[in-house]
Amino acid sequence: MDTVAGGCLCGYIRYECDGEPLTSVKCHCRDCQKAHSAPYAALACMPPNSIKLVKGSPAKHSDIADSGSGNFKEFCPKCGTHLFSGGADFPEFRTIKLATLDSPDTYPPVAHVWAKSAVSWAGIDDGLPIFSEQPEMSEVEELWRNRTLKNV
Repeated sequence: MDTVAGGCLCGYIRYECDGEPLTSVKCHCRDCQKAHSAPYAALACMPPNSIKLVKGSPAKHSDIADSGSGNFKEFCPKCGTHLFSGGADFPEFRTIKLATLDSPDTYPPVAHVWAKSAVSWAGIDDGLPIFSEQPEMSEVEELWRNRTLKNV
C-alpha cells in the first residue's frame, strides 16, 4: 500500500503512515467513548514505526483502560483532535484514528470490539463481527487479512 496521510482539525499536526494496518476496528470501550465524545472510535492498528510525524508534536495522556492495562492517547495540544493511542499490553501496534486520515475510507473497520459497552442508540447493525470485549489480536488480524484478500 502507498503512504497515507492525515492530521488534526486545525492543521498543527500532520502525519504519514506506510504500509498496511494489522487490523481496523470500531472500539466501543468507555475510554474511547469519552475520549472522542462519540459512541465509538474507529481506528486502525498500525505497526508503531509505520507512523511518522511530518508536522507538529502531539500531547499525551496516560491512564488505565477498561481492560486494566495502561494505555495512552495522543492528541493535538491546540485543537484537541485525538490522533493516536496505544498501550503496554499491545507494543506491536499504535492506533491511528480513522477520521483523522485525509481519506478515512482507506482502512474500513472489520469488527466491533468492547461491544458490551456500546450505547443502545448507536446501533451495531452493519454486519461486522461483534466482540463483547477485546478479542485476541490474532482474531481481528485474521479478519483484516481475509477482508483484504476478498478485495484484491
